Amino acid sequence: MRATTQISNNSVTRPAACEEYETLLMKSSAALSAWKKGRTEIRRAGRKGRDADNDLRILQANFARAYAALQTHARDCDACLMPALVYPGFGINPINTNHPLHQ
Repeated sequence: MRATTQISNNSVTRPAACEEYETLLMKSSAALSAWKKGRTEIRRAGRKGRDADNDLRILQANFARAYAALQTHARDCDACLMPALVYPGFGINPINTNHPLHQ
């Protein structure tokens, strides 16, 4: 016998993450891709020394800044449920017992 769940017409369906989160996620992903591509290009070209190191540090810092903005937003935004519930590696407490999903 199959159990069925009935959803009331009054329930509000909200996205797992807001538009700002999606934008920050795309920026973080682009910064990570740029860092990986930069590392590959520097390695392939055989570049060494201070200039290569500085270029890598800039790419790494850009990613770190974008990722930190994503983490901060996910922690502070009430609309962004997905990071806290699905991916506890964000450093967010994954079990928010005050949230309606856990009641």
